[in-house]
Amino acid sequence: MNTLTVNLKWKRLCVLFSFLTLFSTSLLLAAPILDCNNLDVTISCTTSLDEIPKPSVTSDCGSVAEITLTYQDDMSGLDACGHSGVIIRTYTATDTCSETATCVQTITITNEAPVLNCPNLDVTIACDAPRGENDLPIPSVTDACSNNNELTLTFVDDESNLNNCTGFFTRTWTATDACGLTATCIQTITIIEPVSTYCEGISIQTIDNELVVSGLDIAKIKVRISDESYHLLQSCEFDCATSIRIPNVTDGELYRLTFEFFSDGFKYIYHRLCKRGKKNPRIFELCN
Repeated sequence: MNTLTVNLKWKRLCVLFSFLTLFSTSLLLAAPILDCNNLDVTISCTTSLDEIPKPSVTSDCGSVAEITLTYQDDMSGLDACGHSGVIIRTYTATDTCSETATCVQTITITNEAPVLNCPNLDVTIACDAPRGENDLPIPSVTDACSNNNELTLTFVDDESNLNNCTGFFTRTWTATDACGLTATCIQTITIIEPVSTYCEGISIQTIDNELVVSGLDIAKIKVRISDESYHLLQSCEFDCATSIRIPNVTDGELYRLTFEFFSDGFKYIYHRLCKRGKKNPRIFELCN
């Protein structure tokens, strides 16, 4: 065997060895297999992003328990309030050989409109009763996707069915959440002439530094006494004593009194303001 033949054989062996080395190395350092198929989801804004299904992962380099799975969220597809839109979640699996694999998951988030509850808000009031937002019952509003301080509640009155001191008007309430989604409901307020018979004998006076509301019909009357800022001071619901007392009243301080009762299937609400005078006692008649 001459020198040239030997050299050729060695070169062939070296090439073969290099190929086998690279092939075996590639087998040992194969990247993990990360499967994101069928992982795209649509969820409500109330669903936690931590509850989203994750991809399966396998690897030839180390056990599955040794694989690190991380993700990065691209939230540029969410709306301005962050409650709906699309999140692109990119997963990265890294095995113990530092080999990696990635896959992408699409998460679609849907928002929900506020829930506005208007049942049992229709009332009948006297024509001289105040009709502001704090004077009549208001609906309750909830929103699964917004905090209470992100909700606004407004109303618009339609008085086209009022005729002087009789008739009715409708109050359309609108709740709006942080994303601009709305819900509406309608309240009907019937206006009647004052019904003084239910107020006869009720008096408001200050005695010994107390505001005293007396002469109540405990079977018919619901009473609320608030200060000028509508902070509730005292109330009773159809179980009132013969009088209600608010201690430590001061000269010039305003009190708001709301009397509510039922007659012939209608609810009646009367509002009165009272203020302690300079003389003690001073009597305020509820019904004129």
